[in-house]
Amino acid sequence: MERIEAWYWQYRDTDGQLRVTDRALTAEEVAGYAEAKRVEGSLTLRGDEEDDTAPDVFKTDQLPLDE
Repeated sequence: MERIEAWYWQYRDTDGQLRVTDRALTAEEVAGYAEAKRVEGSLTLRGDEEDDTAPDVFKTDQLPLDE
């Protein structure tokens, strides 16, 4: 399983306001954001596109826990 580095990013919106992304993004995903800079200390590692990294509680095909 490959891990991909994702960060929260600080960027300027179309009005020039400084914003922070609402989720961690890769450098490729944030390429279109104006003046994007990584938020220090926000590094997370996530699985590649083909990996399902969500915990079992979020899988829709899981049987209920009480059965």
